[in-house]
Amino acid sequence: MNKKISGDLFFSALIFLMLAGTMIVGQIAYYHTSATTYIEIIQQNEAQTMKNMAVANNLTDQQKLVFNLGHAQRDKEKCIIWLNNQQKFVFSVKSWQDDQKH
Repeated sequence: MNKKISGDLFFSALIFLMLAGTMIVGQIAYYHTSATTYIEIIQQNEAQTMKNMAVANNLTDQQKLVFNLGHAQRDKEKCIIWLNNQQKFVFSVKSWQDDQKH
């Protein structure tokens, strides 16, 4: 009888540890995904801000504008943003300020 009780206790403890481990792994995965998503949103916003500054400074074709977060370059109707972490964003800019004046 004693061996059955200790076996049941061991089995119950093992099941509990597996469930607790599954919950911990699930939480880690959830928070990792949340953190990654927030980082991507922040980088997108930084690139959008750099694009807006490039448009406001009226970049000419192939001219670069350097920021502490990366640099922006105009390529015809596109604004190409490179962040310092080598991530690239391409924005379509329909009308630059100099095109509106003509």
